[in-house]
Amino acid sequence: MLSFPGRGEPLDRLGNRIQLTSAPSRALVDDIITTACPRFSSLKAAGKAGQFDEWCRSEAWIDAAGALVLLELPAWSVRRIVRDDNIWLCSLSRMPGLPAELDDIVEASHENLPLAILASLVEAKRQVSNAKTATRQSSSTGTTERHRICCDNF
Repeated sequence: MLSFPGRGEPLDRLGNRIQLTSAPSRALVDDIITTACPRFSSLKAAGKAGQFDEWCRSEAWIDAAGALVLLELPAWSVRRIVRDDNIWLCSLSRMPGLPAELDDIVEASHENLPLAILASLVEAKRQVSNAKTATRQSSSTGTTERHRICCDNF
């Protein structure tokens, strides 16, 4: 299914914008921080963002993208970065020690490596957001109904 920029949720629109962009820019990174990185501003104010602004000024986008992943998703790590047919694939994982079949991996691809990393960050944030929404919905519905199950072994 085709997605169109300007429609849908903010993270969906941001993911579409990244896919339609050919090279990273400070404006795009600022939009990613504003939309998908609520922790970053407080970490930056506390002095824990390191050289992020210097990397953006010098257009060291790979370092800046990696720092955003590290600061915004501390429970996640880069599982692999692969280039195949001029397309970069970035995989993020919560449990990189598990076999890939058992792990909950988030992947994104792009022709530009920093944009592939940023796209995987946005996809991971979307997955976390969807999981929180599903948890809230499941906890708010059905809390008044209780079911009893007989577990006797006859």
